[in-house]
Amino acid sequence: GPQEDFERYPRNFAQDRQLCQRAGVDIIFHPPPESMYATDHSVLVDEILISRSLCGAARPGHFQGVLTVIAKLFNLVLPQTAIFGQKDAQQSRLIQKMVRELNWPLRIITAPIIREPDGLALSSRNSYLSKQERQEARCLVQSLQLARGLYRGGERHAQRIIAAITQNIQAVNSAVIDYVEVVDDATCQPVATLEGAVLIALAVRIGGTRLIDNLMLPDDQLCQIPE
Repeated sequence: GPQEDFERYPRNFAQDRQLCQRAGVDIIFHPPPESMYATDHSVLVDEILISRSLCGAARPGHFQGVLTVIAKLFNLVLPQTAIFGQKDAQQSRLIQKMVRELNWPLRIITAPIIREPDGLALSSRNSYLSKQERQEARCLVQSLQLARGLYRGGERHAQRIIAAITQNIQAVNSAVIDYVEVVDDATCQPVATLEGAVLIALAVRIGGTRLIDNLMLPDDQLCQIPE
């Protein structure tokens, strides 16, 4: 979409291939963009509920691109199982819904967030951060720890949790909040109270680098937030 960092997004296929080899991967499907998109391509896959909130509101058209290329990959590879990370929770929910509603015979697994020792969620974009920004980026996971503590203490009012997170992040000079939301875990629609399965989702720019993180409640195992 507009203002995206597609061209400068960190890519290291040689390193990725080595990691896959160590993990015992048998086949890598790595097509060039021109084989995935015709010069006159005009068919897009869209979803009009989950995709309109959170990152979808901040990045118009982003999830159309995601769903379109994932649909193409599913059609080409015909997998039985596909794995997507919890860090992109909204994307994972969207793909699950697409598979269900388009009747693909396919199982979607959501993998836990992988974190650095200090709790920062792993991301290719972390390489953009300076040493100082890398330290300041910890405010995301620290804010989720704060939210979890409030929840465990009995807080269920979404706006009070959002206010506490916002105050914590705004104390970091380089941090600019894109969004702080409490949403239903399945639909990604905002909720007023934390009842049932909910998702606390953050998008924050640290020195210009956009980072995301999230916390599922009451079951937070996939999010791997340190105690």
